[in-house]
Amino acid sequence: VRSAISLNSSSDRLSLWIVTIRIGEASASALVTVGGSQSRGRERRARCTRDFGAPLAIIVCAATDEAWTRKYDGKMIADIDASIVTDHMMLCAASLGLDTLWICMFKPDAVREEFHLPDNVVPVNILLDGYGAGEPASPDRHDKLRKPLSETVFMESF
Repeated sequence: VRSAISLNSSSDRLSLWIVTIRIGEASASALVTVGGSQSRGRERRARCTRDFGAPLAIIVCAATDEAWTRKYDGKMIADIDASIVTDHMMLCAASLGLDTLWICMFKPDAVREEFHLPDNVVPVNILLDGYGAGEPASPDRHDKLRKPLSETVFMESF
């Protein structure tokens, strides 16, 4: 697997970077905004979604003109590639002792406008990074909050 990351600084005084991530044939782009509460990047993020005070936001985007399309039904998997990249960034952040929050509830049109996305680039996820406040919730909570596997996993047929 060949991978490469390229960084391009914007004119926003390093509060915004465009990151292109390539893993084999898959490709996703991410806009990275960094800064304290007074930064322009943070103000721009606030117009798009709630950022919970995170010092770093990675806006993961899919380049629709580079995405693989399944020939049988025309399904373009750009959003899947971007989500895989998001998941791998979460794992990397965790290995560095950072906490992350994956956000899908954002205003795509606002992201496009605030960060000047070209037409072929679609925002898919926003990944907030930083150090979480307080103690993490117990993983045992899932036994009470989630449906049992028997209601969500089907063997051989529905």
